[in-house]
Amino acid sequence: MYGRLSVDLGMISQLIVLSPRGDVIILKDFKGNVSKSSHEVLFKAITGSTLAPSSSASSLAPASHPPVFCVDGTSYAYVCGGGLYWGLTTRENVSPSLLVELLNRLFWVANDYVGHVSEESVRKNFVLLYELIDEIMDYGFPQNSSTERLKEFIAMEPSVSSRKSGGGLFGVGGVGGVKSRDGSGSGLAGPKEVVKSVLSTSRTGAKEEIFVDIVEKLTAIFDASGRLRTSSIVGSVQVKSYLHGSPKIRLGLPESLVLLSDNDSGGDALQYGSSMSTSTVGLASGPVVLDTYSLHESVDRDAFSRSRVLELTPPEGHFSLLTYRSSKSFVPPFVVTPMVEEDAMAADKMTVHICLRADYEGGGGVGSLSVGERKKGKTATGVEVILPLPPTVSRAHVELDTEENDGPLLSKLAGTSFTQKAEWNARDSKVVWSLRNVPDGREHVLKVRLTVDSADGERGSQPDRYMVRHEMGPIMVHFVLPGKPTASGIDVNYMKIMDDPSDAYKAIGGRKKEQAARWFRSVCMASTYLVRTD
Repeated sequence: MYGRLSVDLGMISQLIVLSPRGDVIILKDFKGNVSKSSHEVLFKAITGSTLAPSSSASSLAPASHPPVFCVDGTSYAYVCGGGLYWGLTTRENVSPSLLVELLNRLFWVANDYVGHVSEESVRKNFVLLYELIDEIMDYGFPQNSSTERLKEFIAMEPSVSSRKSGGGLFGVGGVGGVKSRDGSGSGLAGPKEVVKSVLSTSRTGAKEEIFVDIVEKLTAIFDASGRLRTSSIVGSVQVKSYLHGSPKIRLGLPESLVLLSDNDSGGDALQYGSSMSTSTVGLASGPVVLDTYSLHESVDRDAFSRSRVLELTPPEGHFSLLTYRSSKSFVPPFVVTPMVEEDAMAADKMTVHICLRADYEGGGGVGSLSVGERKKGKTATGVEVILPLPPTVSRAHVELDTEENDGPLLSKLAGTSFTQKAEWNARDSKVVWSLRNVPDGREHVLKVRLTVDSADGERGSQPDRYMVRHEMGPIMVHFVLPGKPTASGIDVNYMKIMDDPSDAYKAIGGRKKEQAARWFRSVCMASTYLVRTD
């Protein structure tokens, strides 16, 4: 939903933007029928506290409420974006999904105009954002959320600040013949995000650019023996367009693309191309199979069904070109092996070993390839392994492998630097193991020594080790893995920008028009990556 939103959405009472500390940055009251202290109710519901976490807090607290909830007859909806909380209030009977969609559209429109949404950029451009809100919503009725159509009504110039550090979600993967940004994954947050306003190209003559991001979220559930039980892929092709004049573009997808369900026309399974190679090894192998998919409204569906080419006139700013789901099997990028040992000398002592091995190329681990044969490939960033423990665990002591005592398996890869840490969170009863960068072929081991109390709490009674094993886990893994191939195998083979021949030369001086830059990135992320321990 990227154009006009239906007035059936009802009346919105307030729009609220809060900082991670609960400070009100933007508050637009449309109807005056909701208390002015609604932002306090919203912040308390999100964070579970009425007090700000810290005067210097810069990260969002974990949400304790669902995205839509009701308090004293007032409905609240919120999303997290750009390190801020974006919220709406209403006293009408409004569809929750439309409230969340409206908030997402407000965030992306703001992102398109200020270049990058952050607390600093919102404070610098709050006058521009209020102007945008007035155009998007009329007395609480959503009117227009199209970035392109709003440009003719916006007179303010944005104050675009440069990013000081990486914080984008997307990794970088180059496409042959076009440029690729370097995204080696130097930090937990990943490589830098695009910082550019849609007003830059049309008003200041900035260089025309178009960015294409392939983002896939993986679901994988393993049993205690390490066998993959359930897997699926949910992905999207996201575009940020800074092309002046909205020229038509054409993107070519793999010829081996197979569509099992044509959502738009209800047709049977479609297939294009006679050659389907299954010789590739790694995250993606064989043909690209999409169970379901959805196209942006501007895409020529006939051309896509006929030749697997996405032809469209892209709107300016951010939009999702293609969203899809695939149940195609893939090689899991991480192999997690848990092992639980019971202390024969002490009934209240147990030890949990967790071995994490990166296997992005599907080669079967470090032992299958020598250091010389294994090329320097992808590197995952922001890897986090979470081990939930039962409440009967009173203490947990963590031990990490170190570069000085890696053992023969890790000493082969001693040239690669890495940073890791692990800590026991007693309040939430879990161990959190964080690794900054994990290159392909790397293996790490975490040892957790547990002290277990008896279930009844009586001194001298023996703890139930079976129940501890049963209640432990499942292990959760989070990661960001930049680069190609993606898990589904989908890719953009080429992009063509069909300029108007009459616009080939600029009016001033007859200089040839500069070719627009094309940028491609791809990344796999963990959606639900679970390993059962029992």
